[in-house]
Amino acid sequence: LKDGGAAERLSAGQGTSYDRSRFLVPVGAIDIDAVTAWRRGKLIFNRRRLDEVVAEIERYQVGRILVVGDELRAMPISGVFELDDAPGMMRTIASTLPVTVTELPLLTILRPSAAL
Repeated sequence: LKDGGAAERLSAGQGTSYDRSRFLVPVGAIDIDAVTAWRRGKLIFNRRRLDEVVAEIERYQVGRILVVGDELRAMPISGVFELDDAPGMMRTIASTLPVTVTELPLLTILRPSAAL
């Protein structure tokens, strides 16, 4: 690459990304059904960090979701979320993780519950 960055060649069924330091993550197999679930109106996550899940959910709804606390942001979550059911997504997160959900106009706040 012109800027000296890394390059990877991917085959069908493989994926890669950049980590928080903008380094290329090694190529690995991906779950095609999970990656393309948005086409069927769903988001599917398997042990993904809550902050990553929230970032993906925000792409499909109006408003922001704020996750309070590094420990909570790093917690893994798994689930199938319906894109057209934002309140259901928050209920699922609240029933899966020790969080308190506060919903305001255009802002949803996820903060650790007393159990965390």
